[in-house]
Amino acid sequence: MKRFVPCTGINFTDDENVYRAVWPESKVPDFWKADGSLSYAALRDGNGLSVERAADRPEDAALAQIADRFRGSIVSITVQQCDCVSAIVIPLPTEHSDYHTEIHGSRVSKKLSKTQANFLAQHAVIKIKRDL
Repeated sequence: MKRFVPCTGINFTDDENVYRAVWPESKVPDFWKADGSLSYAALRDGNGLSVERAADRPEDAALAQIADRFRGSIVSITVQQCDCVSAIVIPLPTEHSDYHTEIHGSRVSKKLSKTQANFLAQHAVIKIKRDL
């Protein structure tokens, strides 16, 4: 399903990926569980969770662009997974990236709740795993 984000002219599809760069365990151990999976702590930011949307790019192109700008690992979640926990996906292009997006916990709180972050971490797919 395609949905239009008012006042932006931007459409999202439910199966669209958004990508999050995550510091490696050697830099921020709390972002990773002992089994190597993502911790909910990697997805909680009081300023809103910064991600890059795939948009019309092939996944390998999106990952290459993100990997060039950010160090560490890259994980993906879908817009539909955000919808499952009522997290709001907001396109916020910057001077550095037309694809910059934020995920907010609600219309009144930028920070994801622990429940929201935990669900998204459980469903996140590690696309690139690297240490510094």
